Amino acid sequence: MSLASQSGARISADIRFLDNCPECHADWHAGRIFGVLRNQSWREQKNNVELQADVEDCYSPPYTFSRLIGITEQGGEDRVSKWRCPDCAHEWPCSR
Repeated sequence: MSLASQSGARISADIRFLDNCPECHADWHAGRIFGVLRNQSWREQKNNVELQADVEDCYSPPYTFSRLIGITEQGGEDRVSKWRCPDCAHEWPCSR
């Protein structure tokens, strides 16, 4: 599924294919999950191999945190119905 951004460019509504805002091009990556967890004191008892296995068991590739905002509409289904860029507030529907 694709849609037009405010600038007229065609974008994919499937968030798996977007790393940046289609409108302002802001980068949504907020760090590698492994690196963030490795720096938390409650994870010190795990070695790197064990921690990486935990990350792969609990998260999806590419194993990074995102700043992208998922919006659930009140009174609707319990799922993300649209996405919002945290930098420019551009919104588009979820592709589900």
